[in-house]
Amino acid sequence: MKKTVIWITTLLIICLSYSEALAQGCSMCKAVVESNIQGGGEEASGLNSGILYILLFPYILFTLFVVYWRKHQKELKEDQTI
Repeated sequence: MKKTVIWITTLLIICLSYSEALAQGCSMCKAVVESNIQGGGEEASGLNSGILYILLFPYILFTLFVVYWRKHQKELKEDQTI
């Protein structure tokens, strides 16, 4: 169980720290941010943080699902051996 959590956490850290993940977004957002940066604004860092924040929740939900499923499967195996 601990090994699985460590692997999933490591995978999440790698995925979220990947440098190109900070540059993702739709073309309209990209155009607005580029024009804002040229004007001396700071919207780009906030937009990137927001995108990563929204991206994090599906990974958390998937991780919780996998942990629950594995725990349930382990309980079923234990019940069958009795």
